[in-house]
Amino acid sequence: MDMLVPVLFALGAALSNALATVLQRKAALSVPRSDQLRAGLLLDLLRRPVWLAGIAAVVAAAVCQAVALATGPLTIVQPLFVLELPLALIIATMLLHGRLSPAGWAAVAAVVTGLAVALAAASPAGNRTQVPMDHWIPALTVCTAALVALVAAGLRRPEGRARAACLGLATAVAYATTAALMKTSMHTLDDGGITAFLTTWQTYGFALYGAAALFLLEHAQARRFPESRTATGVNPYASLSIRFPGGRVRRGKRTRSMLILGLRRCVRQALPMADDADTSMDPGVLDVLSRRVLGGALVVDERRLSGGFSSDNLLLRTDRGKSFVLWRYPRRNTCALEAVLMELVRERVSVPEVVYADDGGDLLGEPFILTRFAPGVPLTSVFAGAAEEDGPQLAEAVAEVLVAIHSVRFGRPGFFSDGDLRPDATPPEHHDDLAAFVEAAVARGNAAAALSEAEQQALVELGAQCAPLVAETAGADQLVHSDCNPKNLLMRPGDRGSWRVSAVLDWEYAFSGSGLFDLGNLLRFPQDLSPGFAEHFPGAYEKAGGVPPGRWREISEALDLFALSDLLTRSPDHPLFAPAAAAIRERLTRHR
Repeated sequence: MDMLVPVLFALGAALSNALATVLQRKAALSVPRSDQLRAGLLLDLLRRPVWLAGIAAVVAAAVCQAVALATGPLTIVQPLFVLELPLALIIATMLLHGRLSPAGWAAVAAVVTGLAVALAAASPAGNRTQVPMDHWIPALTVCTAALVALVAAGLRRPEGRARAACLGLATAVAYATTAALMKTSMHTLDDGGITAFLTTWQTYGFALYGAAALFLLEHAQARRFPESRTATGVNPYASLSIRFPGGRVRRGKRTRSMLILGLRRCVRQALPMADDADTSMDPGVLDVLSRRVLGGALVVDERRLSGGFSSDNLLLRTDRGKSFVLWRYPRRNTCALEAVLMELVRERVSVPEVVYADDGGDLLGEPFILTRFAPGVPLTSVFAGAAEEDGPQLAEAVAEVLVAIHSVRFGRPGFFSDGDLRPDATPPEHHDDLAAFVEAAVARGNAAAALSEAEQQALVELGAQCAPLVAETAGADQLVHSDCNPKNLLMRPGDRGSWRVSAVLDWEYAFSGSGLFDLGNLLRFPQDLSPGFAEHFPGAYEKAGGVPPGRWREISEALDLFALSDLLTRSPDHPLFAPAAAAIRERLTRHR
């Protein structure tokens, strides 16, 4: 029962601090940042009601912490504060409309487990309230020197993770020092009353260090980087590692090892949890998006999505409960083309809604598209769990979408050079000559890393044999998605266990030509399709209004040799290099 009161108040402090963290972080992200520490930051925050609500939670946390330290040992109270981070994540998911990933929940469980180990080892062997000055001087000297060194190191570094980590660690040291001084002050208040409390130097010491901790925390949180959250994970560890006066753990090598093990587990899990809740995007980019594109909404969560060959895709969630996808183009600028194509086909098929497109890179320094998030499950995942009876219905859903795409005509074949959607009459080198294209891909690529010399020669010969089949599609002017594989088709469940296509993604390679390119792409890897899909797809495509020629399978496989050969020019480490080589080898076997 002696430990019940300090434990309850320590948990109350952790909960209040968690709420304060969420509210203050939301406020800190809405104010201008500076390369240096500035007092004006607090003045900016004072004008934001959400920050004032966070300060009220800080006051409540301070009161709870003071009571906990006054009634319990430092070695029990401080480790409990590591619960602030999992509590903050849970509160953030509720207040900021976010979502904690399964890995995040696993980390929460690991933090609690590690905390239990630490507390089991930290049963106090003493709880001194009167500590001589010669014990305080070395502890405060070490802490102050560490705090100054961390702040100086952070300010010498450019905006980024290193600076955020330094400020977060400095905040942890300041909070740990505050806790030790506060504990002594609260015992002074209990023993000598308010006069003794107001005349002891520790009272003003914890006020000074506490103000410094709050000041540093606001600057750290404004950086948005997960490393700024080190304050929460390292604070308890610092409190015990620096050997503050007034709190001791049980003696013994085994006990100390258990304590270190438990605290390390807490810290190791707490830091990845911060990454689960925070974003690593450049804060300046997020500021611009908030002001210029999102109407003032703040991005409170970011997740990296699988992207296309040209784009990197990021899922963004705002404090207003909306989700968007940011398509960035650091390699090949197909921004204008994809934005125009998605607008062109949105009346026929489901595609992400374009909110903003900047093909010149004027706003963020690189081309980008912002779309509304299109919910759905990749067809690859649906295939993985589908039964044989699901094959016909999935084939019908995909066939309807492809027929709708192929119904768009451009008057002539060709590639699109920009967003005006006028097919280029002069195709890129060899793109109208399968035999020459395959031969060039084998010569300049990495085919030798997967195919023998005999297989490479057989592939070149296969390209020449299939060239007449490709010639049969000359003049076709259908819209071809050109990357129509299952990962680019999002699915949503419909009625009675059925599925429908909720979005078609990644239009970067689209051109005007034969829709059979897409059929060859879709059916390229039969082992990855659900049972019955490939068998039912041709009939479903025809039923939906598509009119494949009699030799559609041979022609679609011939057209797909363009893509398969091109994949051999990628690095052997590319995820599609080995599957492409295996598909080529299988086709060579069939054509012998």
